[in-house]
Amino acid sequence: MARALRTESGLVNLVGALGTGKSTLIASLPNSQVIDMDRAHAGADIRRALSRPDIRVAIDNVDGRRRLGVALAAITAIPHPNVIVVTRRPVVSLPGWSNVSTIRLEPTCDETIAELAAELGVGDRALPAVVRMAAGVPLIAVAAARALAQDIPLRPDGPLADHVAGEILSRLGRELPGWKWQFLLRGLATMGAGDEKMLRTRPDQFDALADLTLVNRSTAGLVVAEPFRWVLETAYRWRDPSGHQAVRSKAAAYRRDRMVSATTAAERAPQVEQALFLHGDNQVRETFFPPGRPFLPIRAARTEDSGAIGELMQGWAVHNGFDRKQCDRLAEQWVSDDVTGFHLIEDAAGPVGLLRLVMVGDRTIDGVEPLVQQYGDTLLGRSRRTLFLGAAFCPHPVAHAQLLRHIIENALTADRLVVSTAGHDYQQILSALRFATHGDIRDDTFRCGKPPVVFSNQFTAAALPGWIGRLGGADDDHVQATAFALARLREPASKPGLRAVAVDELRERMTSAIATLTASPDPVDAESGRILTAYYLGGQRTHVQVYLQLHLSRATYFRRLRHGHAAVARILGQTTAV
Repeated sequence: MARALRTESGLVNLVGALGTGKSTLIASLPNSQVIDMDRAHAGADIRRALSRPDIRVAIDNVDGRRRLGVALAAITAIPHPNVIVVTRRPVVSLPGWSNVSTIRLEPTCDETIAELAAELGVGDRALPAVVRMAAGVPLIAVAAARALAQDIPLRPDGPLADHVAGEILSRLGRELPGWKWQFLLRGLATMGAGDEKMLRTRPDQFDALADLTLVNRSTAGLVVAEPFRWVLETAYRWRDPSGHQAVRSKAAAYRRDRMVSATTAAERAPQVEQALFLHGDNQVRETFFPPGRPFLPIRAARTEDSGAIGELMQGWAVHNGFDRKQCDRLAEQWVSDDVTGFHLIEDAAGPVGLLRLVMVGDRTIDGVEPLVQQYGDTLLGRSRRTLFLGAAFCPHPVAHAQLLRHIIENALTADRLVVSTAGHDYQQILSALRFATHGDIRDDTFRCGKPPVVFSNQFTAAALPGWIGRLGGADDDHVQATAFALARLREPASKPGLRAVAVDELRERMTSAIATLTASPDPVDAESGRILTAYYLGGQRTHVQVYLQLHLSRATYFRRLRHGHAAVARILGQTTAV
C-alpha cells in the first residue's frame, strides 16, 4: 500500500474505515507534508503546502462536507502534482472530485493485529479476545490494549467494550458534533438494522445518522459496520442492560410484524435475517453474525470451477474426519448432476468456501437420496418445493457466517429445507436453530464412524412466525428468575399459610411446565425437560451426578439446562409470579 502511494501521482484519495491506520501510513511516506484538518488554521496550512511543488502534500481527516469543501477549494485554487486526500469514504462521486484516483486501505490481517497488540503489552491470555474484537481494525486493538493497561477486566467483555466504544465515538465527533446522535447509534447497533420508525427519528436526523462513515444503508435499513456494531452494542448492554433489552424486544416485535406482512420471498428475506439476529440465542448470534470484515461475493459454480470444488470438498472432508475418497466420489456425482448446485464464496484470490445447496428434482435426486435414505419419502415429496443442503465448508468464520445467511435466504424461496450432516458443529447449529431432528440414516455414508443425521425446517410464509417464535426465548431477567424459582422445587414442601398457597401454586405450574417440555416432540426441548426432571424433581443430586446419569457431556448438559430455564419461562408466560 505504501508503495502504491509513493508511485501514484496527481490527486489521490486514500480511503479506509475509521481506525484502519490511514494516518500512520501517510506519516511514513518520504518527502511529504501532512496537514491534519483536526487542527486550527488547516485551510491556510494546506494552501502553504500546495505552493511547494517539490513535496507530496497529504491532507488527513478530510471527513464531512465542510472539510471536503475547504480541501477542494484549496486544491482547485493551487494546482499541485502530488496530493493525497485521506477520507473514510470515497470522494470520487462527489461534485468536483471526478479526477481523483482512489486507493483503498482495507482492515489488516489478524496476525498483524496480534503483533500490534503484543507490542502494546497485551498478554497471551487476552490476545485472542483483543484480536477477535478488533477484526482487523488497529484503532480497536490499540484502545483495548490501553484499557487492559488500566486494569479494566477482560471478562465479562462489557467494560472493555465500553472503553473502546468511548474512543470510537470520540473519533466520530468530527463528523457529527454533539451527543444526541450517540444514543441513536448505540440503539441502531443493538437492533441490527433500523428504519425511521424503529429509530423514532425525523427525516433530517435519519439522514445525519446515515452520513456517519460507520453507518451503511442496507435492504433492512441503516446498519453500523462491523466490528464497530459489536463493540457499541456490547458496551450498551453493559451500561444499561434493561434499556438494551427493551430496544431488542421492540425491534424483534417490529421485525416479526414486517415478516408476516411481507408478500414475497425477496421482501421477507431481510426481515427474517433481522428476526434471526434479534431472536437467536448466543450461539446463533455468534455463528451467524460475528464481528468481522466486509462481505464477499457468493455465486453459482461453473464447469471451470471443478478444481476449486474438489479442493474445498477435501477441506470439508478433513475438517469433519470424513473419508476423502468417498467425498471425492460424492463431489463428482454432484458436479455431474448440476454444477450450479455448488455455491462458492470468493475473495480476490479465488473461492474460499462452498455450499452444496440444490432444489430437489429429477436432475439432483440421485445425489440426494443416499444422504436421506429412509426419510426420503416423507421429506422429498414432489408436491412441495424442497431445498437440500448436503455440504457446507469455509474455514473463515465471517465468510462462513455469510454462507449460513445465504442458506436461509435461499430457503425462503422453497417450502422446506432438508439438511443431512455427520458434522458435529453443524448438528449443533441446526439444534440451536430449532430445526426438526429426524434421526440417523442407516449407512455411515462418509465412513467416519457415525451416520449422517437428517434435519428439516419449514420455510413457508405461514410457518415462519412459529419458527422465529421457537428461536426466541425469555429475556435474561425472566430466565434468571425462573432458574431461582426452579431451585426452590428442591426445598421441602411449604408450611400452611397464605404465602404457602402461592408458592405451592407456582410449584405446580413449574412441574407442569417441565412435564410439557419433557413430552415435546422437539429433541432439544425433550432432553432439557429430562435434565430439569432429574435435577429439580429427582432428589438432592448434583449436576455432575445428573449429566453422568444421562450420559451427556458437561458442555451439552449445561447448554440444555440453560435452554430448559428459558423454555420453562416461556411456557409460564414470563409472568411476574416467577
